[in-house]
Amino acid sequence: MKKLLHKELPSFVGKKVDEEGPKRMMGDLDKNRDQEVDFQGYALSLALDAIMCNDFFQGFPAQS
Repeated sequence: MKKLLHKELPSFVGKKVDEEGPKRMMGDLDKNRDQEVDFQGYALSLALDAIMCNDFFQGFPAQS
């Protein structure tokens, strides 16, 4: 997750990504604690990421 955030959203996450944030998020998505995220958890993660990005970019002028 950390590599994905750094590669795809470097300006969104900044220079330093807190190690505990992604661990906590993945722990929250891993409901049965088997160290894996099922499809429903993955889809939820994508939806939350989309909401965060939408909130982040609100108010930015549209690019032409």
